[in-house]
Amino acid sequence: PMILSTKITYSVRALAYLAAHAPEGGYLSLTEVANGEGISLNYLAHLFSKLRARGVIESIRGRRGGYRLARPPEEITLQEIIEAVDMGDFLNLNLPPEVEDRSSCRMVTDLLWAGFDRHVRRFLTETTLASVLEEVEEAA
Repeated sequence: PMILSTKITYSVRALAYLAAHAPEGGYLSLTEVANGEGISLNYLAHLFSKLRARGVIESIRGRRGGYRLARPPEEITLQEIIEAVDMGDFLNLNLPPEVEDRSSCRMVTDLLWAGFDRHVRRFLTETTLASVLEEVEEAA
């Protein structure tokens, strides 16, 4: 299986927790999300700051404050989450630049990696937080 960074894994888990547990139109405290998912409060605050800056979540201060999804989970993609917390290009495959004289083996390898990159990017842009939640419910 592909290895995802802790930033990505924790962000998806925390956002799924928000989607599943926040009251309709309401907010959850950072502490509640951190405790619910077993994530360090400071680490989650750092991730939520990035997610808020990218418009994935919104927050309000105060006694009844906290965090909630900025949009329905059907509108939040894995690509968007990854770009928010991992500063851009999650799949930097470092494909070599085009050169004129390359062996057919090298070209095949490059084409395979380029195809892999396209499929993963398509998966990330088509997979929403809602679809992740559906899969979790089906697996439970």
